Amino acid sequence: MKLLSLAIACYNMEKHIPNCLTSLLTPETSGDLEIILVNDGSKDNSLKIMQEYKEKYPESIVIIDKANGHYGSCINAALDIATAKYFRPLDPDDYFDTKNLIYLLEKLKNTDVDMIITDRSFEFPKYSKKNNIKNYFHNVEAEKIYDYDSKYFVDTPLILKGIGMHNLTYKTPLLQEMNFKMTEGIYYVDREYEFYPLPNVKNFVFFDVVLYKYSLGISGQSMAIAQMIKNVENQYIIINKMLNYLKTNEINKVQENMLLAWIETYYNMTLCISKRNPVNEAKLKELDGFLLEVSPSLHQKTNNFKMLACFQYVKRWRQTGKYWGDTWLARVFYFVRNILKTCLYRLRGA
Repeated sequence: MKLLSLAIACYNMEKHIPNCLTSLLTPETSGDLEIILVNDGSKDNSLKIMQEYKEKYPESIVIIDKANGHYGSCINAALDIATAKYFRPLDPDDYFDTKNLIYLLEKLKNTDVDMIITDRSFEFPKYSKKNNIKNYFHNVEAEKIYDYDSKYFVDTPLILKGIGMHNLTYKTPLLQEMNFKMTEGIYYVDREYEFYPLPNVKNFVFFDVVLYKYSLGISGQSMAIAQMIKNVENQYIIINKMLNYLKTNEINKVQENMLLAWIETYYNMTLCISKRNPVNEAKLKELDGFLLEVSPSLHQKTNNFKMLACFQYVKRWRQTGKYWGDTWLARVFYFVRNILKTCLYRLRGA
């Protein structure tokens, strides 16, 4: 049995696939890595490039060629056929640190926990080869097996903030036996990968390596502000499903913190960044009412969401109906922030 199945969802990614696969395919990884390349109806040469790599590395690569169904459908298709001991997604415009991947695979030979946490770094290929590592796990003892429900894990803010799709590797049978499925046809379903499997996790281990190299500043990324504004309703769908889940299931502190962070992103996009429109406004009111119905305590906590560390913009909206994004202060703030972000990116490339 191979040690790690990687699900790589590709839609028009011909520019990025070679760099991604080069980081994975070495003599040291060939026997332990199952790379499942899912061509999601690409209209460029992505499938051709996949097939070329498949010919060179037939023992490591599996190709699924299907109609476009967005990211969730790709991960679902890959998980259905995954055979390795552990499973995780890897975006084709990102890549792994090859040396640390080899290290991880060696560790997996003697690892039998439900969840593995590794660190990641932010890369800015458009501006510089420099990277930004945010080590949220410096107070976690590496290679020590922790119970998932231990007080140490649940009450450690740095762990709660640091956990995301790019940090998490699950045991493959855990996902398959719970029939884990991502929502298809929309963006931001990586949040489901972070959220729903957690109650099934009994233990975890942290390996102190920066494995995932997360590329930022690439045109068209779903996490770019323009794309988040365009697809804000997708965020509504994901959160709405989680609130439905909350109606019939208890969630732990880790899941609660995740959910609050995503709700904050949705409120921020709707009340602060996006232009006000009737459709988004109706969805916001509907979700806010549903949140109050399902969890009054979470609803109350969202009153604490702030802009500029002092303006409780959600509470203000609930009391007055006014949007933070409609204020002159907000317009000045975002104008200055965008200038500073551009300058920062350019300085990184200096």
